[in-house]
Amino acid sequence: MNKLGIIFGRIPPRLRPIILGVVAVIVSFLPQFIGLVFIAVYAGVSFALKLPSRTTFWAALVALGCMSAAVAAQQDMPAQNFGAYSFILFVVGVISLCTELIRAAKAMQTHKAVDKQLLSRIHK
Repeated sequence: MNKLGIIFGRIPPRLRPIILGVVAVIVSFLPQFIGLVFIAVYAGVSFALKLPSRTTFWAALVALGCMSAAVAAQQDMPAQNFGAYSFILFVVGVISLCTELIRAAKAMQTHKAVDKQLLSRIHK
């Protein structure tokens, strides 16, 4: 388990959405570029620690939900912020998913090469 998983693993699963929601509300009132800096830092950490892309997609989905709530509450600035955040998080998620697929393809090629070597030794 990676370091970030150890930190988040200690938080009870039922509290994680609540904590994410509170963080989302706090970030919504910051200037947009600060939120984008947070997302850039998150993207770097997620690529470095090889976090699953579904985590990023869940964050994008939460941002999309927060945008809908802000529109319903007639709060234009938070709605614009969350719209930008959800788009950028979806982009980061797609890039993360592509890197996961590339890693999986390379692992499959490695396994196929090892399997061929083992089969050739068995058949000798």
